[in-house]
Amino acid sequence: MTTTQHTPARWYASETAGHETHGQTAIANEITGKTIAIVYDGKKHARLIAAAPQMLDALFTALDAIGDTYEARDNDSQGEMIRDIIAGAIAAATGKEVQG
Repeated sequence: MTTTQHTPARWYASETAGHETHGQTAIANEITGKTIAIVYDGKKHARLIAAAPQMLDALFTALDAIGDTYEARDNDSQGEMIRDIIAGAIAAATGKEVQG
């Protein structure tokens, strides 16, 4: 498992109050309650952003779990392709290349 540089703990999405903030959703840290981001175009995007740390952890776990298990039974390199997709998503989120 690799450590990440994002704000730790789970994030959550909540609508902001007030007429000036109509339609905005705040992404906040579960532990501190501090705002991480403001999303202006709806709850669906906010929920996706709020889930990002969990999804990144899941990708790291999947990459570790896959290891070399596909190579022995997969002659068409599907396992390697899956590892490359996961590693690419991790690299996009972290800005760092990941070796699968």
